[in-house]
Amino acid sequence: MLKKKGLLAAIAVAAALLCLPLGGSATAATRQSVAPAATTTVYQIVNTRSGGCLQQDGTTDKLYVGACSTSHSALWLEDGFGTPCLSLGGTPSGCAPYELINYHSRMCVSETGSAAGNLYMNGCATSGASAKEWYTYYNSIFDPNDALVWSAHSGLYMWQGNPSVSTVSQATYSKDDSRDNWDLNKIVLSS
Repeated sequence: MLKKKGLLAAIAVAAALLCLPLGGSATAATRQSVAPAATTTVYQIVNTRSGGCLQQDGTTDKLYVGACSTSHSALWLEDGFGTPCLSLGGTPSGCAPYELINYHSRMCVSETGSAAGNLYMNGCATSGASAKEWYTYYNSIFDPNDALVWSAHSGLYMWQGNPSVSTVSQATYSKDDSRDNWDLNKIVLSS
């Protein structure tokens, strides 16, 4: 009888340590659940030639390439990249246009008209505002992970004309020029 009481006491202690009710199971146990931390997936858009990141100047309409960081002005929302296109330029296939949305300001990259020139930040729009819509194509000429980003409006590509100047422009695509190649570096932020 003494052995039986000692065994029952040991079981009761083990059950208490495991937070199990005596005679219960793990599924019946009362456990404190811990909610997982909320996360947001964002991207750095890195020019492959200069190594600088596309970023917005605070909340102004200015856009430039500068030193990469995790500053919210240098981060772009995950839902901005859509499905990469299967063909280059012209009428894209297998993809849909998207907006390049800055994580900090929630403003979008836009272009003026259909001539080569500077890009700027503007309010985001609903579908169909082609001056604010972009396509992505992964360029296997230099590196299969490099992306070309081109305008749904003009068909011109986002590029950094001179790697020592921070201006971001748009220009016609040249397969021999890495200034229009970008890496999309994924970053998961915890809140």
